[in-house]
Amino acid sequence: MIRPMKEADIPAISAIERASFSRPWTKDNFRESLGLPDALFIVAQDEAGKLLGYLGMYFSPDDMGIMNVAVTPSHRGRGIGDELLTYAMDRAYERRVSQVYLEVRISNDPAKRLYEKHGLKPLGIRKGLYEDPKEDGIVMGKDIKYD
Repeated sequence: MIRPMKEADIPAISAIERASFSRPWTKDNFRESLGLPDALFIVAQDEAGKLLGYLGMYFSPDDMGIMNVAVTPSHRGRGIGDELLTYAMDRAYERRVSQVYLEVRISNDPAKRLYEKHGLKPLGIRKGLYEDPKEDGIVMGKDIKYD
């Protein structure tokens, strides 16, 4: 099940964040983002209510930026990231944004494949974007056309 993130979810989401990234967001980062009017953070949970992943997105009038996507290591490869991204893309269409974009480590092939599945294409390289380890990032995006 996918639903909006609540403040009570932050401890579990922070644990997923720490297990997924070398420079994780803090609990305060998540609290601050939840309070922003143009931000939407969503979680994936199982039938028992255990949080399995999350995705954070920010909206401007014309675009949606995906900031964070992570799935707990024990549940990767089961389609949870795909469900989160499908939900996010549905919100982009609802808000009629013209572009969706994100950044991803150049070595993160599973994430790149997921984003490509949803129509995002490489747009450029950001040299030295990531730390621990130092690595370039790829900016990926998708233009959305409406009839």
